[in-house]
Amino acid sequence: MKLFKTWSRAQIVEAIQFLETNLANGVQSATTTEQGTISYSSPDNAFRILRSLYARLDEFDGTKSSAVRPRVILQRITGGSL
Repeated sequence: MKLFKTWSRAQIVEAIQFLETNLANGVQSATTTEQGTISYSSPDNAFRILRSLYARLDEFDGTKSSAVRPRVILQRITGGSL
């Protein structure tokens, strides 16, 4: 199942803008005029929704977005023997 398949490009862009704005302000839902309310249970959940929205936007534009990349954490362990 592909998320946001029936949404127009304008709806996708509006949802991305509202979701990013509300995430930055610590709000747990985004309400838009086009499609209503997008709610999320945690910031991680919101980022998963954003990835899906950006993927759908990329389909409209024929490009690959670099937005909302997962962070990679590197850890260096030194000393001691196993």
